[in-house]
Amino acid sequence: MKLTLLIAVIGTLFSGGQMHAAPVSLGATDVGSYTQHGAFHLRNEYAVGSFISNPNFEFRDYAIFDLSGINGTITSAVLRANSGGDVGRFEDVTISFHSYAGSIPALTAGTANFGDLASGNVYGSGTVSSGFPDNTDIDFNLNAVALIDLNLSSGLIAIAGSQPVATNSAGVFGDTPASGVTLILDVKAVPEPSSAILLIAAAGIVTRRSRRKT
Repeated sequence: MKLTLLIAVIGTLFSGGQMHAAPVSLGATDVGSYTQHGAFHLRNEYAVGSFISNPNFEFRDYAIFDLSGINGTITSAVLRANSGGDVGRFEDVTISFHSYAGSIPALTAGTANFGDLASGNVYGSGTVSSGFPDNTDIDFNLNAVALIDLNLSSGLIAIAGSQPVATNSAGVFGDTPASGVTLILDVKAVPEPSSAILLIAAAGIVTRRSRRKT
């Protein structure tokens, strides 16, 4: 009976189906925007798209997250951003999210390359309708490519946002600070090696005792 119970406990420990992913929310450590003319320094905001009828003034944004405290495997990821109160939308806004391979210090210092905010691997996309209310959270599901990069990262990671096709008078997040951008992760815990070793050792002891009795 004891052997059966112990084997069941060990099976639960190592069975992926029995280990549930726990949600973790990470607030952005920094956000910002760039145009074709360089970093946009008027406000520390998450603006993306075009807020004026000028195709030569497109905003691309970034959000930085610190993954150093994540222990386990990330199984899903959602980027949540608040629409803010200065949306500037006259048309629907489609946003593509990308990896960013450049220097994060350069990104936050305002010296990064505008093109780097739309040239990485695609992490997902979504559309914000022109009638979407102000000051409301919007969720964007990130794909398997994003999950690979998130799991490989052990520190800071930047996620870039841009319009696949620049559209006049279609912008969003023009009044969204870092506190309005969150990465929501499902994280599957990894069993501690020490616990697994103890359980396996205990199983061996019970097995030997069971054999002696028989």
